[in-house]
Amino acid sequence: RVAALEQELKSKNVALQVSKNQTAQWSAGCASLRHQLEDAEIRIDDTGASLVEANALVQHLHSECADAKDAVARATDRAEAADQRAEAMVFLLNAARQGG
Repeated sequence: RVAALEQELKSKNVALQVSKNQTAQWSAGCASLRHQLEDAEIRIDDTGASLVEANALVQHLHSECADAKDAVARATDRAEAADQRAEAMVFLLNAARQGG
């Protein structure tokens, strides 16, 4: 009877050791997954910050493009006015030649 109890105790002890080993492995696996999750969260935060910076840059570039379009419009208006003045001078010059 004692031998049977000792054998049962040894068997349970082996099962307990196997269970402890599995628990240690699962714990290590969970710790690894936790670190991976933390790293992923950091990368997500970094990506979010990069997106905010990129959005600010896009807004800045939109503003610069609008300013450039305004400058082109003003330059076009000045060029058209200069062209009209040049045509008027040519007209006056031709009229003076014909009259002279």
